[in-house]
Amino acid sequence: MAEEENIVHIPNFSYPFKKITDEKKCYELLKDKAEGNYLFSQHGLWHGGLHFDSFFDKEIKCIADGEIVAYKINTKYLQNEGEENEENGLYSTGFILIRHYFEYPKDNKLTFFSLYMHMADKSKYNEEKETTTTYTIKSGDSLSKIASQYKTTVAQIQKDNNIANANSIAVGQKLQIKSKSTDTKPKYIIENPIYDTVQILAEPKSIKAGENIGLVGFYTPPRQKARIATHLEIFTKDDVKNFAKDAKKKYEEDKSPNKPKPTQIKVPIEKDIYKIEEQEIVKTPKANDTATLKDNCETQTEQEPLTNGTQIDVDESSLVCGSRYEVDSIEGKDVSEENFTIYKGSVGTINIPKKTDKKTQEEKIYKLSDVKIIESNKIKYVQIDEETVLLYSDCEELHPITFDWARIIDIQSKDKISIFDSLENHVVPTSVEKNMCLSDSFTELFKLIDKDNNNMLELLEIKEASKKELIKQTTSKYIVKHSSEWHKEINMADVFLDIFSKHKEEIENSCEIDDHYKKQKERIDKLSFFTECKDIEEFPKSDDVYHFNPIGLVGE
Repeated sequence: MAEEENIVHIPNFSYPFKKITDEKKCYELLKDKAEGNYLFSQHGLWHGGLHFDSFFDKEIKCIADGEIVAYKINTKYLQNEGEENEENGLYSTGFILIRHYFEYPKDNKLTFFSLYMHMADKSKYNEEKETTTTYTIKSGDSLSKIASQYKTTVAQIQKDNNIANANSIAVGQKLQIKSKSTDTKPKYIIENPIYDTVQILAEPKSIKAGENIGLVGFYTPPRQKARIATHLEIFTKDDVKNFAKDAKKKYEEDKSPNKPKPTQIKVPIEKDIYKIEEQEIVKTPKANDTATLKDNCETQTEQEPLTNGTQIDVDESSLVCGSRYEVDSIEGKDVSEENFTIYKGSVGTINIPKKTDKKTQEEKIYKLSDVKIIESNKIKYVQIDEETVLLYSDCEELHPITFDWARIIDIQSKDKISIFDSLENHVVPTSVEKNMCLSDSFTELFKLIDKDNNNMLELLEIKEASKKELIKQTTSKYIVKHSSEWHKEINMADVFLDIFSKHKEEIENSCEIDDHYKKQKERIDKLSFFTECKDIEEFPKSDDVYHFNPIGLVGE
């Protein structure tokens, strides 16, 4: 029964592209990119996922073990009205939706979905069409030879041509050979797909982390040249805070062999900091040998012989008889007045932690793979860097399943499409001088963005922040409850149209702007899919969902 209570399900994870081997590598590749970042765009609009452009691989991989529950493939890329005869503004509404879950402990379950949006259209995939060829038998032919040539089976050739006996074929005889297309394009993960509408799989299709699920596609703003911008995000309707709370409680209590092995360590504040220093020790040729102390260069002392590894301090500046050092202390005890000496060859050094007068100033989590675990005098330490060593017992072992690494936020956004306290202050000319601030949920983020520390946000600060690697890394650990951009009720264009309608007199080219956002509204309607997927088990019924940075989650 005890084992049942500790049932764990943690799926395997994988980065979505070959070029991404760790989080650091991903943010290096995304450095200086202002568009398609997690949490907010260069204009401060909410963005619940990450965009990957043509610099990444063509094939996108599943980020975790799960099952495909829905998909959509475009017959061809879409365009805004008026751009159909150009190669501008191409975009994909095609996607793959995959369901995954964590469970720890038993009955504490969190179901989440990974979304791969703006996938390639039909033309990029091999449909494996069946073709029929008339083949005339030549001298030396056999059915097995023909079957191998056309990648079919002998049984299929016999069946298609009513041949009862494989030996009954004759030179000159004509056979109808059915074979699969030899198209070299990648095969789509869904067999015999239906195009241009959202399809819910009656029987979800299992998939493993790292499996190729399809090809990246276009997402291009109106009137701009077509470009790759595949969107990847993770979301859940479940209460992440409660899941994390229960998982944390159980992890601390769990003493079973089923307990997930720790992968992280938390360093608390106000803990003693140690520093690695060299310590002289007795070094003998073999582990069980001893080194003997002498005095006055001649007489063996009454001091017991010292075993291998005994800590000593010697005066290396004072050599006696040219071959021995004076001994100052043994295991910390001062013996300098007893004139002990020891052969130079019996003295070695080891690195051991020595307590400093410093203490930790902040709580921080490290991956165990990024730190060094050392043992000295049967005491375990964790070495963070050259200057920082801590008692292992002062730290807390963690596993990502407890979500200690994350900042979980339930944002209260008035407009549901931005991270601002008031979007109106950011887009109306007469309002931009007002205090532009983020929602109260993002106080830590505000400090990072507000470079001039004037407690205001300038448009340039927001744009620059969207490019910064530090901001990308910081927000990668945010799990944010926010309206999904894929729900029809939350249409970004509607919000802007409403704001601009109130301020027509203050805005130049208001007619052109109005037309632009009406076209954007049509595009957003075509991209929305939440309503069509509402009957999928565990799928969100409303637009309010928790969003994860996919790279941040995989990294953890």
